[in-house]
Amino acid sequence: MRLIRPRELRGTALIAAAVGAVAVTAFAYLRPVTRPPYVTPPAAQITIQSWQFADSRNGWVAVRRQDTASGRSALFATHDGGSSWARLSLPVPSAYVTWVRVFDADRGMVQLARDQSDGRGSLLGTEDGGVTWRDLRLPDQPAVGTAWFLDPQHGWFLTQAASNSPQGTALTRTIDGGRTWQLLWRMNSDRPDAGHGLPWSGFKGPLSFLTPDHGFMAVAEPDGSLRLFATVDGGGDWSPVALPDLPPPQPGRAVATGEVQAFSSTAIGFASVRLDEPARLRPLGWVYRSSDLGATWEAKPLPEPDYRFRTQPTALLGVDRWWLADGRRLWTTGDAGSHWEVREAVLPGTAMLGSVQAANPGAAWSAGWASPASDADALLLRTVDGGAHWSAVRLPRLG
Repeated sequence: MRLIRPRELRGTALIAAAVGAVAVTAFAYLRPVTRPPYVTPPAAQITIQSWQFADSRNGWVAVRRQDTASGRSALFATHDGGSSWARLSLPVPSAYVTWVRVFDADRGMVQLARDQSDGRGSLLGTEDGGVTWRDLRLPDQPAVGTAWFLDPQHGWFLTQAASNSPQGTALTRTIDGGRTWQLLWRMNSDRPDAGHGLPWSGFKGPLSFLTPDHGFMAVAEPDGSLRLFATVDGGGDWSPVALPDLPPPQPGRAVATGEVQAFSSTAIGFASVRLDEPARLRPLGWVYRSSDLGATWEAKPLPEPDYRFRTQPTALLGVDRWWLADGRRLWTTGDAGSHWEVREAVLPGTAMLGSVQAANPGAAWSAGWASPASDADALLLRTVDGGAHWSAVRLPRLG
């Protein structure tokens, strides 16, 4: 009989211990474990800063997260009506998008500010769908103001400085896509008559041009009244246009005015609302129409909204056909406001309609909200059946 040596006994014990450890580890790894349920992180609060569609397929939307302190925006483009999005890389490390203009699938412009609290910024343009960008070099860059372009070549920039600023208010123009700019006029407290017909007081804008020479500018006076001015020389000289007499504004009312749109060779129009800034209730609005290119105007009142939630200025789909978003309802008229029809819009979930932009007589977009909550996410909605049914357009996820 062979005796087991102590060294062999010790080796056997080590092997047995190792096998036991492996068995315990395997059991611990393979046995069922009750894991805590996965909790989806709260969605970032998304807001739409600016958006525009050139047609039913090509559009840009600038969004940002409301749960971040910075004002950095993300700019996305779609070429299939919102089914898919591509992020456009802007050559600015941190920027806040204040305005976009889309001409077609390749050409567009974006106005950037340094952040949400600082309106000074610059203007960029692209001719290859956002692959490369060109700085349009505003004369007072970085400047606070509003850009408006009739086409990729003809544009204007209205600089609006504080009333005590030596820079004052100025209007510049480009006819070569921003390569060069011409100062049309500048006025300040020392030269209030330098606006070539425009009043010194009041908020000026928006601008809108029907041709490179013929344009309009709305001016909101400090008392809440609205005035309209016209130019026939590209913005150098302006003359007042007589608007219909309307009930005087109440104290504290602010005016929101849309751009002047052309519907035929002679018919034009724009919409305006008075907003009660403290309560944001009961906007009083009108649609202004002209059949002689702005020589004379008539005003049609808008219906009082029922829902009274974030009501936007009327979308003019034609000279007689208008839409007014009212929360989960849509007001429509096909006879220039003589008769209005209001109906509940079929919306996804608890979505609310916002500003409306028409792509064609049956299709339109709305920058609305996911719910009536004051902190609700922004939601882009689309209709293809004249506003009866709306579907949510999935916005791209932000990191």
